Amino acid sequence: MSPQPTAPRPKNPGGRRKGATVTRDALLRAALETFAERGYEAATLRAITARAGVDVSLVSHFFGGKQGLFDEAVLQQAQANLRVVATVGSGSSPGTQILTAFLDIWDNPATTLTVRALFRTALESDEHRSHLTDIIGERLTEAIHTLGLDRDGRVTPDEARLRTQLIASHLVGVGIARYVMRIDPLASTPRETLVAHLAPIMNAYLDPHSPGAA
Repeated sequence: MSPQPTAPRPKNPGGRRKGATVTRDALLRAALETFAERGYEAATLRAITARAGVDVSLVSHFFGGKQGLFDEAVLQQAQANLRVVATVGSGSSPGTQILTAFLDIWDNPATTLTVRALFRTALESDEHRSHLTDIIGERLTEAIHTLGLDRDGRVTPDEARLRTQLIASHLVGVGIARYVMRIDPLASTPRETLVAHLAPIMNAYLDPHSPGAA
């Protein structure tokens, strides 16, 4: 009796074995959690891979090293998560919208680890601090462009950039003090109270003709 032909194995349409994808995703998740807890310097590859349950050599295999892992686990996700800060619509004031969106990112379980890792590592070096300020600056520049401040003659381009940096400084300060270092009373102040205090300042930066703007 002739042997039965072996059925061909189905091809992987994505070009990558399922096990490799699962391993890669596990490394990204473990890296994000570890960077959020420890920062960049103290987050060792052995700690990350132990949490993921994989061999340490796979970091180089998938990401080229620790920096590559950080770039994909934290920076790329932060770019996407912080994009919502640039959304300025109708209804409440622009400053209120930006602050609310920013606080939502911290308080949302789906995004809090990413932004916590980004801010925690920013305390460690100029390079990581520049990552944070660049990402927030880009998002706020989009918001200012949406409002038209940089193209309708209300402020010069240099003034628009300055106002962007001033807003970013407030957001960075609030993020670090409230969520990373947990300094009271800022850390325990209700969101509504925080927004009420800061929104007028944001609006003055965003619109030079708003009440109270200098």
